[in-house]
Order: sequence, then C-alpha cells, then structure tokens
Amino acid sequence: ETVLYALVKEHLDAFSQHARESYAGPLPKYVVDEFRSYWPTLEELQETLKYIYARVMKWLARRGHLRDADASNEAPSYSASEALTLAGRWRGPSTPCRRTSG
Repeated sequence: ETVLYALVKEHLDAFSQHARESYAGPLPKYVVDEFRSYWPTLEELQETLKYIYARVMKWLARRGHLRDADASNEAPSYSASEALTLAGRWRGPSTPCRRTSG
C-alpha cells in the first residue's frame, strides 16, 4: 500500500465534504470516481479470491495433493491374515530372540 493510496482512502470523504462546503460546487464526478476506483470494491475482491482459489485448487489437483472427497482419516481395518501379511512384508529391524536353556 503506497502513501498516496493510504491518504486517499483515509481522507477522500472529508476532502469531498470540504470541497462541497468551500467551493461553488462539489468535486467533479470523474474526479471522485477516479479516486474511488483507486481501491477495489468488495465484489472485485471476491472475484479475485474466487479466481485465486480456483487456480490453487487446480494446481494442487494436477500435482496429486488433493484427496478424494469421500476419503476418510480412519486407519484401514485389516483382517488377521492381511495384518500378518503386512507385518511380514515390513522391512524394519529385526531382533533375534535368544533361547534360554532351562
């Protein structure tokens, strides 16, 4: 935000009122319109946000960063045989058990 932008935004209404009271007529409409067009309207901001959201979602989808809408955070449930198969395929460190004589 530039200094000029901040000044115009903060003082435009007071300046317009001062011009109406101090001079023969108000500021010309094109002057006020030009100042007011200096910052976006709420509708313009909403349209910009919609556009940005659509672009970001498209980018994420192309790169595979989005899950399906019906995907769940719950861990999958496995049967006993599936769980044993997955555990057997796991290649983590294994520690041999020592036999105790006795």
